Amino acid sequence: MRRVRLPRLPRSFLGDRRGSSAVEFAIVSVPFIFTLLFIVQMAIYYMAQSSLDAGVIQTADYLVNLYNSASTPSVTASSLKTLVYSKSSGMVKNDSTFLVDLKEFTALASAPVAISNVVDANSPGDVLALRAQGTVVTFMPGFTSLATVRSSALIRRQGY
Repeated sequence: MRRVRLPRLPRSFLGDRRGSSAVEFAIVSVPFIFTLLFIVQMAIYYMAQSSLDAGVIQTADYLVNLYNSASTPSVTASSLKTLVYSKSSGMVKNDSTFLVDLKEFTALASAPVAISNVVDANSPGDVLALRAQGTVVTFMPGFTSLATVRSSALIRRQGY
């Protein structure tokens, strides 16, 4: 019986260093790309949060001036939603998930209170809570819990 001699491929393969950079790049590039995408996603989230905060604060200033005028203000849920969205630089999606409400602030709740598109600005002297909630574009898996941004402001109605 004749022995068949196997080529020295495994031994020569282990000694050959050509292509090692490509293998190292393939191993290192995946976590590096995910880290970059994570940084971009967090930047988008914080920009959207800051944008919504600015929109709510500017809308609250507008409402304070409106309520302090001599005329009787008429604020609807749709006009309030449009106003908050226009002042928030468009970083939040303006769809059915974008909610704004203005209600009398009576007490702090121990549990989260759902935001609904309601305007309830009762009478002068009331403290009103302006709250907004919107969704952010997410493209990274696992970021669905960060898809929603919320902001609020308190307004003291001084009007006539």
